[in-house]
Amino acid sequence: MISEWEPRCIRLEPGTYETVEQLLMCFGAGDASGLTRLFTDRVDWHGPTPRQPGGERGSYRNREIESFLLACYESLSPAGLTVRRLMVDGDQAVVIGRARCHDRATGEPRVLDFAASVTVSDGLVDTCWLLTRPAAPDPAADRLVLR
Repeated sequence: MISEWEPRCIRLEPGTYETVEQLLMCFGAGDASGLTRLFTDRVDWHGPTPRQPGGERGSYRNREIESFLLACYESLSPAGLTVRRLMVDGDQAVVIGRARCHDRATGEPRVLDFAASVTVSDGLVDTCWLLTRPAAPDPAADRLVLR
């Protein structure tokens, strides 16, 4: 007798690569709540905060990080994300890339280069280093072509 197969969704514990992939998708989509769900309850954070946009180090509850992300998304609307390098070694990953955004107040485009280093434990980020800076202008984009 053939038994009836019942489809079930089994959630496998994600590895470091899968967790970082989810982080990047949520970040690019402007999903602060989705990002927050990928952090442990308390995160060792090294990067920009509302109090110190240039960056600071501290241990923050994931809800504090969510507040920071919501503030970011209130002023900048994500328009694209380019990952230039993604390196994973065990529970650690480093991502280097570029984020394209629009300033919600002015509508002007903004481009930020970023580097992020995370440590993942049981599928959640428990340490995050985030460095950002405005991207240097692309000389090719400023070139005038005469025919």
